[in-house]
Formats: sequence, C-alpha cells, structure tokens
Amino acid sequence: MGEILINMEASVKPFLYTLKGKKSNEKYPVKLRVSFKRVKKFYVIGIDMDESEFGSYHLNKKLKDLFSDITYYQNKAEKIISELKDGFTFKAFKEQFYGTIGSSIEAKKDDNFWNFGKAHVQKLRDQNRIKTAESIEQSNNKMLKFCKKKKLLFSDITLEFLKKFDAAMRSESLSSTTIGIYTRNLRTLYNEAIRTEVISQESYPFGKNKYSPPTSKKTKKALKVEDIGKIFSYTPVSDIESWARDMWLFAYLGNGLNVKDIAQLKYEDIKQGEIHFLRAKTINTVQDNRPIQIIITDELQKIIDRWGKKTQRGGTYIFDLIKNEHSNAEQVAKDIHQAIKTINKYMGRIADNLELERRPTTNFARHSYATVLKRAGIPIEMISEQLGHTSVKTTEIYLDSFEKEQRMELSKHLTAFKK
Repeated sequence: MGEILINMEASVKPFLYTLKGKKSNEKYPVKLRVSFKRVKKFYVIGIDMDESEFGSYHLNKKLKDLFSDITYYQNKAEKIISELKDGFTFKAFKEQFYGTIGSSIEAKKDDNFWNFGKAHVQKLRDQNRIKTAESIEQSNNKMLKFCKKKKLLFSDITLEFLKKFDAAMRSESLSSTTIGIYTRNLRTLYNEAIRTEVISQESYPFGKNKYSPPTSKKTKKALKVEDIGKIFSYTPVSDIESWARDMWLFAYLGNGLNVKDIAQLKYEDIKQGEIHFLRAKTINTVQDNRPIQIIITDELQKIIDRWGKKTQRGGTYIFDLIKNEHSNAEQVAKDIHQAIKTINKYMGRIADNLELERRPTTNFARHSYATVLKRAGIPIEMISEQLGHTSVKTTEIYLDSFEKEQRMELSKHLTAFKK
C-alpha cells in the first residue's frame, strides 16, 4: 500500500518502525507515517509485524485481519487529513486521530473484555460491517446478562466459565445454533486479543480437549429445478407478490446474489450487457477482491425494466431497496433487513399457493443457483468464482446432494457390463 497524497502537502503511509529495535515478541510496531512540509511524524496503531509479514500483508490471505486493521487506520487518517485541508497541523491531526480511534488502540492494552469488545464493535461499524458488529454486540450483551460483572478480564473466561455460560443458555432453551453463534463470537474476540497481545495464547480456553462452540448440521437450501420452474411460471396475485418473486428470481438468475448485493447495485455497474460489482461481504476483508460478472439475460433485463428506478444516472441504485442513497450504514442495514423480511413473507405465500414442499427464502435462491449448476456438470471451481467465494470449501457448503433420479442413473453405470 503506497503513500497516499491527501492534499498538496500532507500524506500518510503504513511504516514498519524498526528504529528502536524489536519488541519482546520479536516484532516491530507498525505505525502510520504522516508527512507534512517535509516533516514526518509517526502514530502508533497497536499492530506488530516482522519484516516478512509487513512485506506481504496486502497479498497474504493468512494476514487478512492485519490487512483489514491497517486499512481501517489508514482510511481514518486519510479522512481526517482530507477534512482538515489547509488547516492541517500535526496537533489537530493527533487530537482527531486518537479521539476517533484511540478507544481501539487503548483496548489493545486493556484486558477488560467489555472495553475490548466495545472497541472492536465500533471498528466493525466504522468499516460498515454492521451485521457482524450487531452479532458480536448481541453476544456480549448475552454474556453480560449471564455474569453480571462490570469488569470481566479475559483471564476470567476459563473453560469452567464457558461450560457454565453454555449450560445457562441451554436452561433458557436456546438452540445449539444460537449458542454456537454467541460462543463463536466470544472466541473471535479472544483470538483478536491474543493477536494484539492483550493476553497470551497459554490461557486460550477453546479447542481440542477444551471448549468447542456447538455446531448444527448445515441445512441444505436448494430447490429442485422443477420447483424453480413453478416459481418462474407463477402468476402473482398482487404487485407486492410480483415484486417479491422477481427479487427472488433476480437473486437466483444473477449468480446467486444476496439481497444486500442486489440492494447496492448501481446503473454504473452495467457495462456492455453485464453487471460488474464487488460483493459487499468481502470488500473490506479480501485482498484480491475480483469483481463478479453477471450476464444480463432477457429475464434479468425484464426485472430491471419492471422494477428499476426510472432515473438511471450512473450513481443511482438500480432497485429501490435502500430508501435514501445518502443513508448511513446502520439505516442501510435496516432497509436491507426489511427487504429480506418482505421477500421471504411473500415467497412463503407463493410456496403455499404452489404447494411446494419447502419455503424458498432468499437464501434458497443462492443455494439453488449453485446446486443447479453442480447438477448440470459445471466445475465447482467455476461455480465458486461465480458466487464470489474465496475458497472452494465455502462453495461445497452451498451444494446440495444430487436428486434421486440422478443417483439412480449413476448406479446404472456400476452394472454397465450387463447387456
């Protein structure tokens, strides 16, 4: 990541600060180097790396968390410098920089779980990762209700603590899926605390022969192609039902898009008969984030013509799922959540009218896209690329089993010697 010029004189760049030697962890602190009128000053961001890591953090997938953190702090610095403009001074910059991100850096030195958790949640919000931030915040609130301690140290979170927390949630009849979400979020914060040297690895209470968050078997969410055909041919009984069906079909036909990505598609993303865009889910966390390319088929074009905004300026959202293009990230998240609820509600009614065995929520559209292609013999690597996954293993979770008729056909090959 190069040095970014924000105005005519001020610039900011990540810098491996080797001037005072290695720290006790055999690494150097990573600082932001701010240059102004030939003067350079350095600002700590609570991240340590060795020379090899610093040279490859923007390319190495194993360092994606470090890449995300450095990008977060650099973006903050760039924004402050840009807003100060000609009024830039190192003093003004320092006050705003540590005023807006200081809590995150302070948390890295503070082993109070609540302080660390709040700072991490705020960082996620600043990165517009609202859904993840809300999930971790809900988990922390659940644990606060359980332990009722205003100061909870990471060292207090032992195997025995986790067993009691698990048992308390089960006594409330929470599902294994919900308990798994809460405790995996706790594990995420614990791992981040280890990575930033708030605590040592020795106290880690998760893993083999320790506590493992419960998992539930992934429910396959793919429809039979015949059922998809019924949805496609269905005659809606109202405009809202027609809209919900078309949004579901847009997700299915458009590389298995999720609703968040559909909501944020803009007319400027349409190029020569294709839609080119970056997935919202990976834009902040994946270094080599390649654009997804969707062919605009006749069916997709009809949906755009039917429900797309009439004003087709480049920066305009195609669909009216986000009510205000200038909304903050939290309001955008609420709009998208409401759109998902509405689509699922009316797709449920359509499923009832068609007497489908399964209720096709928006998740079904994405899983069905992947599974239909798999059953058609498309290589999993290509399906993975179309979905925007960074790993084939992620794609495999989406893929449903072959249908019974296909399994029967396969079995015939085992006795092909019979004539």
